[in-house]
Amino acid sequence: MELWFAAKMIRGSIRRAVYPLMGFVLGISALILAVSLGRGGEYILKNDLNAIGQNRIVLGGNFTEKDIRMIENLPFIEYLSLPGAREKNGDITWIAAPSKYLRMLGLRENIKAGEGIAEEKALGLLYNNPDLKFRNERIRLIQSYKESSPLEMMKNENRILISMEAFGITEQREILLSFMEGYSPYEYMPLIKNILDKNHLENTKIEILETPALYKKVQEIKKNVKIILSLLAGVSLVLGGTGITSLIASSVRERTYYIGILMSMGMGKNRICRIFLNEAVILAFTGGTFGVMLGIFLSAVIGNILNVPPIFHITEIIGAGLISIVLGIAFGINPARTAVRYEIREIMGNM
Repeated sequence: MELWFAAKMIRGSIRRAVYPLMGFVLGISALILAVSLGRGGEYILKNDLNAIGQNRIVLGGNFTEKDIRMIENLPFIEYLSLPGAREKNGDITWIAAPSKYLRMLGLRENIKAGEGIAEEKALGLLYNNPDLKFRNERIRLIQSYKESSPLEMMKNENRILISMEAFGITEQREILLSFMEGYSPYEYMPLIKNILDKNHLENTKIEILETPALYKKVQEIKKNVKIILSLLAGVSLVLGGTGITSLIASSVRERTYYIGILMSMGMGKNRICRIFLNEAVILAFTGGTFGVMLGIFLSAVIGNILNVPPIFHITEIIGAGLISIVLGIAFGINPARTAVRYEIREIMGNM
């Protein structure tokens, strides 16, 4: 009965109800957007072996295969990858994979010349191409793997990993190094340069192209965007809440006569208060529900444009809905109490 009365009151003032409703829709959708895309960005940075992270660095210079193997075998290097060591041939992209990189993928480390490891997505194509060759050398597939790197998956390629010998590494201008946890890239850079100097018998020119400082800058930008979206969510929710306060206050003023009738019929003050409070909850819950749906839709669209996969947690979605209900109660309770502030004689005497 109380919910029915509350729904009828909202229908009677539907135009005024649009303002607080939109405030909650925008607030909750901005909240969902900030959280889901923020989690998606963190997922890419943590799970992409070829992306700059807290302990990863990209070096520029002229690196021979011998240089690469020497650096890879250093005990503080977790793995290295070669961003430029890939070659597209028809529908297949061939990638030179160092040993420790293969280990990080959970694959066999020492693949020989003439052997390859295909991504699962490429297997269907390879069944139709039994005569698999790279630069006129026949390749035998010995293993398959499932690509989990978000940035690699976005490239929509059929990948086959081969050894550096099979690829024919001459010189690489870039190498990405991932350091073991607890080892600072800046602290060990002089040692790497010293090793390369001895190998080349000269002063090797190395430049740091991308560093953890860039990673931190990206993190800072992401944090600022999240703060802006959270502020937008907060402002929208407060505006929506004040709209609910205004709506219920005016609803109480317009329906003072009906409140008096309900009291004279024996309806208790608490029940009348709950009717107006339910009006606030219905508006907040409806706005929150549509806000969640809009937030999920916008996250998918914007994530697709930015190539950032939105990540949703059911607990956060439920939490967003609960936030809207709690705010509806918080903003609606004071004007709802004014509905039962007066006695029947006072209300009827003012009519």
